[in-house]
Amino acid sequence: MRRYKRNTILLTGILLILTIAFRGGYTQTDSASAIMAIPRVYKDSVKIRWAPTDPVSWEYLNKYGYKVKRKTILRNDKLLTVPEVKWIGKDTLKPAPLEKWEPWSEKDDYVSIAAQAIFGETFEISSSFEEADMMTVVQKVREMENRYSFALFAADMSPLTARLSGLMITDRKIKANEKYLYIIIPCVPVEVHRIDTGYVYIGPEDYEPLPKPKDLKAEFGDKKVLLSWNHQYLDRYYTA
Repeated sequence: MRRYKRNTILLTGILLILTIAFRGGYTQTDSASAIMAIPRVYKDSVKIRWAPTDPVSWEYLNKYGYKVKRKTILRNDKLLTVPEVKWIGKDTLKPAPLEKWEPWSEKDDYVSIAAQAIFGETFEISSSFEEADMMTVVQKVREMENRYSFALFAADMSPLTARLSGLMITDRKIKANEKYLYIIIPCVPVEVHRIDTGYVYIGPEDYEPLPKPKDLKAEFGDKKVLLSWNHQYLDRYYTA
């Protein structure tokens, strides 16, 4: 765990800035907790990335996990009377055990950051407000928010980290003439914490290549070149 802690400290200044932009992509539209999902279609597969909209849901989902259901809605441009149902992945999706993270921590700094956020040591507070002062409660809330931000940002920057975090899945059993509704189901019991299900509707026909930067400019200096481009056009496609 030493490496995880060191990497988190080194990157804290950068991440605190970048995670503000990242979390904006998962904005809640109301007071309910929810799962937000983004699909990406390739010629031979569909990748789904998701994340809970708040730190409390994230902590519960790390414990209880997710399940992903796929419903085949269209085939040959015809609506199926009864959608075909398939579960994507054999098990409940949740963060992999720590031993699965450690072999990758030396190769991918984002793996280290997410592992520290999920598994790093933390302090405990009493469930009774009489036994815990208000400042301790505030610190606990801030710590949870920071862990949530670090973990989600790391998953957004690294597909490997997303898979280890239980926040991404790849469906390779797709057909060109079909269209699917993917349902990301929280396994947290409703009586523990209510979280709305996530949905994405997509199919192979939605494939399109990623856009290239526009308005690319180069400023040449002494043994260096400064490149710049119109990033606003690319914000919806790229994290960084």
